[in-house]
Amino acid sequence: IERSVIYTRTYKETEAEDTIIRRATSFKNYMNERTIDILPGELIVGSATLREAAQHRIPALNMGSVSHTTVGFAKVLHQGYKGLRAEIDERLSRGGLDSHGTDLLESMLMTLDAAALWQQRNIALLKEMKGNAPDSERRFYQNIIDTLENVPENPPRNFREAVQSLW
Repeated sequence: IERSVIYTRTYKETEAEDTIIRRATSFKNYMNERTIDILPGELIVGSATLREAAQHRIPALNMGSVSHTTVGFAKVLHQGYKGLRAEIDERLSRGGLDSHGTDLLESMLMTLDAAALWQQRNIALLKEMKGNAPDSERRFYQNIIDTLENVPENPPRNFREAVQSLW
């Protein structure tokens, strides 16, 4: 229900925009507003519940997919989101795009920004959890924070970061 409320509100607020921009804006608002659930002992964060996983949609295409599947995952692992942003920015700077091409690339940047926002919100919650944890658990939370401070923005340095990048 949370997702539906946020998407519906955003669609009403962006009626004049191109569909692909509306989808990206809805996704960004969802990442900014949705409830964050990090379970005690969870090593990989940002996951969907089983109910969300079954209803997962690719925002830019408005089609169903398997939850936590990243299209072009090898590229994400090799470049990180920073590398993807650089490619998009470079293409935008060359110009020569029609309005749909520009909207497509802008929506990609918005989606990457939404992912970064979601990541920062998870880091903030983990820092709060770390602050409330007994001394024996603080290193556990710091390890997850360290992972999220690197990926998916940058290429992963190890297997755990690679899994987190695609989650």
